[in-house]
Amino acid sequence: MPRECVYDNLRSAVARRERDEVVWNQRLLHLRGHYAFHAHACTPATPREKGSVEAAVRYLKTGFWPARRFDSLGELDGQYADWRDEVCNMRRHASGRFPVEQRLEEERRALRPLPPERFDWSAARIVRVPSDGYLRHGGCFYRAPVSLVQQRVELRANRDEVWIRAHGITRAHYRRCYQPGTWLPAPVLRPEPPAMAPPAKLAPVVAPPELAAYAELCA
Repeated sequence: MPRECVYDNLRSAVARRERDEVVWNQRLLHLRGHYAFHAHACTPATPREKGSVEAAVRYLKTGFWPARRFDSLGELDGQYADWRDEVCNMRRHASGRFPVEQRLEEERRALRPLPPERFDWSAARIVRVPSDGYLRHGGCFYRAPVSLVQQRVELRANRDEVWIRAHGITRAHYRRCYQPGTWLPAPVLRPEPPAMAPPAKLAPVVAPPELAAYAELCA
C-alpha cells in the first residue's frame, strides 16, 4: 500500500467541497481506515497537479482500448493482463528513459504490506421485496425467495456477483448480469386459460296447453 493517494474530484472520492475543506465520500473513508493511507484531493480546474496521471490514462486509452473486443469482464481481465505484462511494463519510459518493469520493482519495495483481510468493497442497500419478488440492480432484476415478499432485505453486489441477505443469512445468490432488462431467473408466466366453446343455440321449447284449457277455449 502507498502512504498517500492523490484523487481527482470524482464523486466516489470527494462528496463535496466547502471552500477549502474537502468532504470525503463515506465509503472512501472506510477504505482509508482499512488500508491506513492518507488521501489528498486535487484543486479543481488545475490539471497540472496530476499531469503524470493524465499521461498514463492517455497511454491506456490509445494503447489498450482501440479495436478491443471481449464477451465478458473475465475475458477483458485476461486481455489486459497479457497487454500489461508483454507491452506496457516492457516499454521504456518516454521521459525518464528507464524500463518501466525495473521502476515498478523499485516502487514495490517502497510500498507497505497489505493488511491480512481484504476490504469488502461490495455495494449494499436496504430494499423492500415487492410482490413479484424481483429486485432491480444495474438495470437487471434478481428474484428473492417468496418468503421474503414485503420484507426488508440487504441487496449486495460487486463486479461479478449479486446476492440477497436477510437476517444475516444469504438467501439468494446470482452471477451479475450486464444486459439491461434481464430477469434472473426468467419469470414463469401463467398459461393462458383454454378458449371456451361458444354456447350452443337451443330452440325455444313451447309447452302445449292442457286439454281442459283447450276445451274451455273452444266452448
